[in-house]
Amino acid sequence: MSLQTNVFENGRWVTRNIDPYQARAQNTEPQRKEKTESSSLSLAKEPSLGLVTHTLVRSPVIKWIIPARVRHPHKNDVLFITADSVTIKEARGNYTLQEVATKNDFNSRIRSARILGIPGKLTDEDKYATARINDPSVWEDHRRLKKTEDELYFDGNKRTVPPQIAVLALEANKLVFLCAINGSSNHPQFLCYQQELPAAQSPLEKLGEHIAVDPKSRAIAVAAQEGKVYVYALKPMAKMRQELAETSNFKPIKEVSTSY
Repeated sequence: MSLQTNVFENGRWVTRNIDPYQARAQNTEPQRKEKTESSSLSLAKEPSLGLVTHTLVRSPVIKWIIPARVRHPHKNDVLFITADSVTIKEARGNYTLQEVATKNDFNSRIRSARILGIPGKLTDEDKYATARINDPSVWEDHRRLKKTEDELYFDGNKRTVPPQIAVLALEANKLVFLCAINGSSNHPQFLCYQQELPAAQSPLEKLGEHIAVDPKSRAIAVAAQEGKVYVYALKPMAKMRQELAETSNFKPIKEVSTSY
Protein backbone atom coordinates (compact mmCIF):
# COMPACT_ATOMS: atom_id res chain seq x y z
CA MET A 1 0.00 0.00 0.00
CA SER A 2 1.35 3.43 -0.97
CA LEU A 3 0.23 7.03 -1.00
CA GLN A 4 0.75 9.71 -3.66
CA THR A 5 2.09 13.10 -2.67
CA ASN A 6 3.37 16.15 -4.55
CA VAL A 7 6.98 17.20 -3.92
CA PHE A 8 8.68 20.37 -5.21
CA GLU A 9 11.94 19.31 -6.91
CA ASN A 10 14.26 21.21 -9.27
CA GLY A 11 11.84 24.08 -9.68
CA ARG A 12 8.74 22.04 -10.48
CA TRP A 13 6.14 19.87 -8.72
CA VAL A 14 6.38 16.12 -9.26
CA THR A 15 4.26 13.21 -8.00
CA ARG A 16 5.86 10.60 -5.79
CA ASN A 17 4.61 7.42 -4.18
CA ILE A 18 5.53 7.09 -0.45
CA ASP A 19 4.96 4.51 2.23
CA PRO A 20 2.29 5.59 4.85
CA TYR A 21 4.59 4.65 7.75
CA GLN A 22 7.32 6.82 6.24
CA ALA A 23 4.89 9.75 5.95
CA ARG A 24 3.84 9.37 9.59
CA ALA A 25 7.49 9.35 10.70
CA GLN A 26 8.22 12.50 8.73
CA ASN A 27 5.24 14.32 10.32
CA THR A 28 6.20 13.24 13.85
CA GLU A 29 9.85 14.32 13.61
CA PRO A 30 9.20 18.11 13.20
CA GLN A 31 6.79 18.03 16.17
CA ARG A 32 9.36 16.29 18.34
CA LYS A 33 12.06 18.76 17.27
CA GLU A 34 9.75 21.73 17.99
CA LYS A 35 8.87 20.37 21.43
CA THR A 36 12.56 19.92 22.27
CA GLU A 37 13.39 23.48 21.20
CA SER A 38 10.47 24.93 23.19
CA SER A 39 11.51 23.03 26.32
CA SER A 40 15.08 24.35 26.03
CA LEU A 41 13.76 27.88 25.60
CA SER A 42 11.52 27.56 28.64
CA LEU A 43 14.50 26.66 30.77
CA ALA A 44 16.26 29.83 29.72
CA LYS A 45 13.35 32.07 30.71
CA GLU A 46 13.03 33.59 34.19
CA PRO A 47 10.75 31.57 36.47
CA SER A 48 7.30 32.98 37.09
CA LEU A 49 7.32 31.79 40.71
CA GLY A 50 9.75 32.52 43.54
CA LEU A 51 10.51 31.65 47.13
CA VAL A 52 9.51 34.13 49.85
CA THR A 53 12.43 34.53 52.25
CA HIS A 54 10.77 37.11 54.55
CA THR A 55 7.42 36.86 56.23
CA LEU A 56 4.72 39.15 54.85
CA VAL A 57 3.37 40.00 58.30
CA ARG A 58 5.18 41.04 61.47
CA SER A 59 6.43 38.03 63.39
CA PRO A 60 5.51 37.85 67.09
CA VAL A 61 8.43 35.53 67.87
CA ILE A 62 10.75 36.99 70.53
CA LYS A 63 14.45 36.77 69.59
CA TRP A 64 15.97 38.49 72.65
CA ILE A 65 14.77 39.28 76.18
CA ILE A 66 17.17 41.78 77.78
CA PRO A 67 16.79 43.55 81.16
CA ALA A 68 17.86 47.18 80.77
CA ARG A 69 17.04 50.50 82.43
CA VAL A 70 16.47 52.42 79.20
CA ARG A 71 13.93 54.85 80.75
CA HIS A 72 14.76 55.61 84.36
CA PRO A 73 17.38 54.54 86.92
CA HIS A 74 14.64 53.18 89.20
CA LYS A 75 12.55 51.42 86.57
CA ASN A 76 13.08 47.70 86.14
CA ASP A 77 12.56 47.50 82.39
CA VAL A 78 12.81 44.44 80.18
CA LEU A 79 13.24 44.67 76.40
CA PHE A 80 11.39 42.15 74.26
CA ILE A 81 13.00 42.25 70.80
CA THR A 82 11.47 40.51 67.78
CA ALA A 83 12.71 40.45 64.18
CA ASP A 84 11.57 44.03 63.60
CA SER A 85 10.31 45.58 66.84
CA VAL A 86 11.33 46.52 70.38
CA THR A 87 8.84 46.47 73.27
CA ILE A 88 9.60 47.89 76.71
CA LYS A 89 7.90 46.16 79.62
CA GLU A 90 8.26 47.11 83.27
CA ALA A 91 8.78 44.43 85.90
CA ARG A 92 6.42 45.32 88.73
CA GLY A 93 6.61 44.46 92.42
CA ASN A 94 3.74 41.98 92.09
CA TYR A 95 5.82 39.77 89.76
CA THR A 96 4.08 40.88 86.58
CA LEU A 97 5.21 42.64 83.42
CA GLN A 98 3.39 45.77 82.27
CA GLU A 99 3.83 46.89 78.66
CA VAL A 100 5.10 50.46 78.41
CA ALA A 101 5.85 51.24 74.76
CA THR A 102 6.66 49.55 71.43
CA LYS A 103 8.78 50.74 68.50
CA ASN A 104 8.23 48.93 65.19
CA ASP A 105 9.04 51.52 62.51
CA PHE A 106 12.62 50.47 61.76
CA ASN A 107 11.68 49.48 58.17
CA SER A 108 14.22 46.69 58.45
CA ARG A 109 14.84 43.46 60.30
CA ILE A 110 16.97 43.52 63.45
CA ARG A 111 20.17 41.54 63.07
CA SER A 112 21.58 41.78 66.63
CA ALA A 113 21.12 43.72 69.87
CA ARG A 114 23.28 44.78 72.83
CA ILE A 115 23.04 47.14 75.84
CA LEU A 116 25.28 50.12 76.66
CA GLY A 117 25.76 51.49 80.15
CA ILE A 118 26.55 50.25 83.61
CA PRO A 119 24.25 47.42 84.74
CA GLY A 120 21.86 48.55 87.45
CA LYS A 121 21.91 47.20 90.98
CA LEU A 122 18.96 45.82 92.89
CA THR A 123 16.51 48.67 93.44
CA ASP A 124 14.59 49.49 96.59
CA GLU A 125 11.44 48.32 94.86
CA ASP A 126 12.95 44.86 94.54
CA LYS A 127 13.92 44.85 98.22
CA TYR A 128 10.47 45.97 99.33
CA ALA A 129 8.64 43.36 97.24
CA THR A 130 8.71 40.86 100.11
CA ALA A 131 7.76 43.54 102.64
CA ARG A 132 4.56 44.08 100.70
CA ILE A 133 3.42 40.62 101.74
CA ASN A 134 4.58 40.82 105.35
CA ASP A 135 3.62 44.44 106.11
CA PRO A 136 1.47 46.28 103.51
CA SER A 137 1.96 49.62 105.30
CA VAL A 138 5.74 49.50 104.70
CA TRP A 139 5.10 48.91 101.01
CA GLU A 140 2.67 51.83 100.73
CA ASP A 141 5.15 54.22 102.41
CA HIS A 142 7.79 53.09 99.97
CA ARG A 143 5.48 53.57 96.97
CA ARG A 144 4.63 57.14 98.01
CA LEU A 145 8.33 57.96 98.33
CA LYS A 146 9.10 56.39 94.96
CA LYS A 147 6.31 58.38 93.29
CA THR A 148 7.80 61.64 94.59
CA GLU A 149 11.28 60.66 93.35
CA ASP A 150 9.93 59.78 89.92
CA GLU A 151 8.07 63.08 89.62
CA LEU A 152 11.21 65.04 90.55
CA TYR A 153 13.27 63.07 88.04
CA PHE A 154 10.84 63.55 85.15
CA ASP A 155 9.88 67.16 85.91
CA GLY A 156 13.43 68.34 86.39
CA ASN A 157 15.01 66.30 83.57
CA LYS A 158 12.38 65.68 80.93
CA ARG A 159 15.02 64.86 78.29
CA THR A 160 17.65 63.11 80.38
CA VAL A 161 19.54 60.18 78.88
CA PRO A 162 18.77 57.09 80.99
CA PRO A 163 21.49 54.89 82.53
CA GLN A 164 21.43 52.36 79.69
CA ILE A 165 20.96 52.47 75.91
CA ALA A 166 20.00 49.68 73.51
CA VAL A 167 22.17 49.19 70.41
CA LEU A 168 20.58 47.47 67.41
CA ALA A 169 22.18 46.40 64.14
CA LEU A 170 19.70 46.40 61.25
CA GLU A 171 19.81 44.44 58.02
CA ALA A 172 19.48 47.81 56.28
CA ASN A 173 23.15 48.37 57.20
CA LYS A 174 22.42 50.75 60.06
CA LEU A 175 23.37 50.95 63.71
CA VAL A 176 20.57 52.24 65.98
CA PHE A 177 20.99 53.67 69.50
CA LEU A 178 17.66 53.55 71.33
CA CYS A 179 16.35 54.68 74.71
CA ALA A 180 13.20 56.32 76.06
CA ILE A 181 12.61 59.75 77.58
CA ASN A 182 9.65 61.37 79.28
CA GLY A 183 7.14 62.87 76.87
CA SER A 184 3.77 64.55 77.10
CA SER A 185 1.51 63.32 79.92
CA ASN A 186 4.51 61.44 81.35
CA HIS A 187 4.21 58.94 78.50
CA PRO A 188 7.65 57.69 77.39
CA GLN A 189 8.88 58.60 73.93
CA PHE A 190 11.70 56.84 72.11
CA LEU A 191 14.97 58.69 71.60
CA CYS A 192 16.74 57.27 68.54
CA TYR A 193 20.01 57.87 66.71
CA GLN A 194 21.02 56.03 63.52
CA GLN A 195 24.54 55.53 62.18
CA GLU A 196 25.17 54.23 58.66
CA LEU A 197 27.45 51.20 58.58
CA PRO A 198 30.08 50.76 55.83
CA ALA A 199 28.78 49.16 52.65
CA ALA A 200 29.10 45.39 52.46
CA GLN A 201 31.80 44.03 50.15
CA SER A 202 29.79 40.92 49.25
CA PRO A 203 26.20 39.65 49.65
CA LEU A 204 27.42 37.15 52.25
CA GLU A 205 28.91 39.87 54.47
CA LYS A 206 26.40 40.72 57.20
CA LEU A 207 27.96 43.58 59.10
CA GLY A 208 26.44 43.87 62.55
CA GLU A 209 26.06 40.12 63.02
CA HIS A 210 28.38 40.52 66.01
CA ILE A 211 28.50 43.48 68.44
CA ALA A 212 30.89 43.67 71.39
CA VAL A 213 30.51 46.33 74.10
CA ASP A 214 33.32 47.66 76.25
CA PRO A 215 32.58 46.91 79.95
CA LYS A 216 32.70 50.64 80.71
CA SER A 217 30.75 51.53 77.56
CA ARG A 218 33.60 53.55 76.11
CA ALA A 219 33.37 51.84 72.72
CA ILE A 220 31.63 49.13 70.72
CA ALA A 221 33.02 46.81 68.04
CA VAL A 222 30.87 45.82 65.06
CA ALA A 223 31.80 42.93 62.76
CA ALA A 224 30.48 40.36 60.29
CA GLN A 225 31.27 36.65 60.16
CA GLU A 226 34.62 37.57 58.60
CA GLY A 227 36.53 40.60 57.36
CA LYS A 228 37.00 43.99 58.99
CA VAL A 229 36.04 45.03 62.53
CA TYR A 230 34.75 48.57 63.00
CA VAL A 231 35.30 50.17 66.41
CA TYR A 232 33.05 53.08 67.42
CA ALA A 233 34.34 55.27 70.25
CA LEU A 234 31.45 56.53 72.38
CA LYS A 235 30.91 59.70 74.36
CA PRO A 236 30.60 59.45 78.16
CA MET A 237 27.05 59.29 79.48
CA ALA A 238 27.54 62.65 81.23
CA LYS A 239 28.49 64.23 77.89
CA MET A 240 25.42 62.74 76.18
CA ARG A 241 23.15 64.14 78.92
CA GLN A 242 24.77 67.56 78.67
CA GLU A 243 24.36 67.73 74.87
CA LEU A 244 20.76 66.57 75.08
CA ALA A 245 19.92 69.18 77.71
CA GLU A 246 21.71 72.05 75.94
CA THR A 247 21.19 71.32 72.24
CA SER A 248 18.52 68.56 72.18
CA ASN A 249 20.99 66.45 70.20
CA PHE A 250 21.46 62.76 70.89
CA LYS A 251 24.61 61.41 69.22
CA PRO A 252 26.47 58.75 71.24
CA ILE A 253 29.25 58.14 68.68
CA LYS A 254 32.46 60.17 69.00
CA GLU A 255 34.63 58.63 66.24
CA VAL A 256 35.06 55.52 64.09
CA SER A 257 38.17 53.44 63.48
CA THR A 258 38.82 50.27 61.46
CA SER A 259 40.85 47.22 62.42
CA TYR A 260 41.46 43.86 60.75
